[in-house]
Amino acid sequence: MEKLDGKGAYFDIERSGFASALWLDNIFPKKLRRAIAKFLDILLILSLGAIFMLIVGLSGGHTAVKGKLIDFIFLVLAFRLIIFCLESFYLSKSTDEPPKESRNIADCLSFEAASLFAKTLFRNKFISGPNILYAFSKTGVGIFAFSHLGVDVGEFRAGLSRIPEAATASPADFFPPPEKIQESRLKNKNTIGLNDIIPDILEKDENVSRLFFERKIRKEDVRGALEWAGAVFDKKEKESRWWLEDNLARIRGIGKDWAYGATYLLDRYSRSFKSNHPVTEQRLSHFLGHQKQTGAIESVLSRSSQANVLIVGEPGTGKRTTIAGLDNMIGDGRARPELEYKRIMELDAPSLVASAKTKGELENLIIRIFNDAAKAGNIILVIDNFADFLNSANALGVSLAQLLNPYLQSSKLRVIAVSDSGNYKRFLQPDSGLMQYFEVIRAEEPEKDELYQILEEIAMEIERKNGLLVPYQTISEIIVSSDRYVTEGALPERAIDTMEVVSARVSGAGRNVVLPQDVSDFISEKIKMPLGPLKLEERERLMKLEEIIHKRVVDQEEAIGAISAAVRRSRVGIGESKKPIASFLFLGPTGVGKTETAKALAEVYFGDDLAMTRFDMSEYQNENGLERLIGSFERNEPGILAASMRDKPYGLLVLDEFEKCDQKVKDLFLQILDEGFFADAFGKKVFLRNNIIIATSNAGSRLIWEMAKKGIDPSTLKETIIDEIQKAGVFKAELLNRFDGLIIFHHLTPEHLKKIAALMLGKLKKRLKEKEIDFIINDILIEKVAEIGYDPVFGARPMQRAISDHIEKKISEWLIGGRIERGMKIEFKKEDLEEI
Repeated sequence: MEKLDGKGAYFDIERSGFASALWLDNIFPKKLRRAIAKFLDILLILSLGAIFMLIVGLSGGHTAVKGKLIDFIFLVLAFRLIIFCLESFYLSKSTDEPPKESRNIADCLSFEAASLFAKTLFRNKFISGPNILYAFSKTGVGIFAFSHLGVDVGEFRAGLSRIPEAATASPADFFPPPEKIQESRLKNKNTIGLNDIIPDILEKDENVSRLFFERKIRKEDVRGALEWAGAVFDKKEKESRWWLEDNLARIRGIGKDWAYGATYLLDRYSRSFKSNHPVTEQRLSHFLGHQKQTGAIESVLSRSSQANVLIVGEPGTGKRTTIAGLDNMIGDGRARPELEYKRIMELDAPSLVASAKTKGELENLIIRIFNDAAKAGNIILVIDNFADFLNSANALGVSLAQLLNPYLQSSKLRVIAVSDSGNYKRFLQPDSGLMQYFEVIRAEEPEKDELYQILEEIAMEIERKNGLLVPYQTISEIIVSSDRYVTEGALPERAIDTMEVVSARVSGAGRNVVLPQDVSDFISEKIKMPLGPLKLEERERLMKLEEIIHKRVVDQEEAIGAISAAVRRSRVGIGESKKPIASFLFLGPTGVGKTETAKALAEVYFGDDLAMTRFDMSEYQNENGLERLIGSFERNEPGILAASMRDKPYGLLVLDEFEKCDQKVKDLFLQILDEGFFADAFGKKVFLRNNIIIATSNAGSRLIWEMAKKGIDPSTLKETIIDEIQKAGVFKAELLNRFDGLIIFHHLTPEHLKKIAALMLGKLKKRLKEKEIDFIINDILIEKVAEIGYDPVFGARPMQRAISDHIEKKISEWLIGGRIERGMKIEFKKEDLEEI
């Protein structure tokens, strides 16, 4: 016994409520007891079979043999009864609630935690972090948890054995303070479990922490793997206890469903939902994330009248799996009494409509089918794509709202209609006469904890089918990547799809462990963006970003430095994951390199400047600007921005002349910059989290020009320029604050113009080289192009046109006139440029 404080609290595992069960487990382990029980059961079956054979096939001369067999059976039964009594004693003591008033802190342990301390003491006689972990690695839960952290259990035990033995640790080192424990116990909360003890060892024992660190395992991963292992073994334990109420409820009664009628016509135009939606028990784990919605559906269907539900949600949110989960609950006897012995049938609406040629035929058929279902008295009818069913019927002149009215009010029939958000908003919601009979329940994406549970169950199914191991870190990577980078579909479906595709790739490659890197590689290939650990080539490129961008953009050091820093932050994963990769507002006069900087960034980050999507925001300065971008619900028109971002979800978005768009459009981008998505006119989310957003504006150009004339660097007086813009009412402060960077582009000096001219002429040189003509760029030509290509209003923007109108024109004339041919050199002399 060890005293923990001055108020009488102490730790003594041998005097805890679990002591007798722990003693039995140490003397006669559970695994051995259950193995012996199985062996005795087999002996009993074989012995009874032998007696049966003797009775049926042999004469009475073998009475002595039969007698000995009967004696043997009774002996086996005696041993089996002893094992049964021991197991019952063990189960009783291991599930006892400890007394709340006990001062023994060991009574606050879960049975698994108490068992771990007992095994540690039994093996080592003293408690320490490494000793606890060693004992844990010998348990089924420990082996599962460590293997699903990607740890070789044998090698890990060897690592623990190499840790020098420290002084005996106190159990208090692994517990919360006694006063906190006592407070929690009064609230019926068991505070100390494996999830508290094991991660705490990592935090307090440097040697153990180093073992995990060397294997790149985080404390969060350990906690998650422990929860997963605990859930798996708890489920197995509950399933083995056949006498529990939940398990007994799965045994169906006899004859109760005989009271319901047959449904001959309904059966022709529908299928049992279970047969139409075949899912394994693991696939029903998808249902784990929808228990709240299932409870709401169950509540509505239990009403005495108007017990109808409309489930609304995007594809992939689990609408049908939620219904399958409810069907499973009814089959297992876990649903409310009002739903006992209900049959969930799915109507084949397209087939029903197609079989009728006239309005009268369709009305007659629908009435007969629904009469059939109502008379049976135990039907829950599922109608998928409910809006399509209504529209198909309307095409023949049939008003389903009027036709179904008596059935939707009836207590004899329950209907579950299913629709996506767009069709609900467009066709169903406006029909108040029909909607009054339905309770609308939204199928939302699961929370993060629920998503982990779903993927853990799917991972177990994949492991059983394909002989693979899916570590916890891989599941974490799938969840992060599916939320951050995969935008098609909804969760959990897109996460499940990612897991299945990656697992299939790994299996096809002949490997047996699905690693986080496999997920990163797959997502990276899909979105054409670098993910995962930095490789040497990419590391060098990121460190030289400024230099690479300067190959296309002259000067503007502040802009290029800020952009490069943002790209590096995003790549190493320290940026905000819910926002766009980066966002900038480029302020400055026309023709100073704002658009060219954006193109250079698109090429560097996304591999091609074609990854850039450009919007001229001056086209959205009227009141209908917002509607043009997000779409029109009334006219059923998609929005330009929504369609563009769905077609190209990864890239660079440039908003030219951003100051000219309508205020509602600016408010839209306020949300996008803050949350990384917007909802289109049909209520569907459009994600821009995998985009770099650059808004350009000429706002403040006058002030920047005045500063330049005075020789002041505008970037040094950024706050003055921003204040001027806000006073003019161009941008609100909250919008400006949402950008990652407000970048000032200053006017170009004559030297800058010469560098730009050289860059542009270099592009012409490259094109001529493809025609085997050597174009010599000299200082005379550079100075002339810089002179004719600059405009005080438009900056260097006219320079490319000047090259086309004068230099390229002259070269084309020389080529046509035969002055130059393939293999020759071209060099402009002073006299060639005099007439320009």
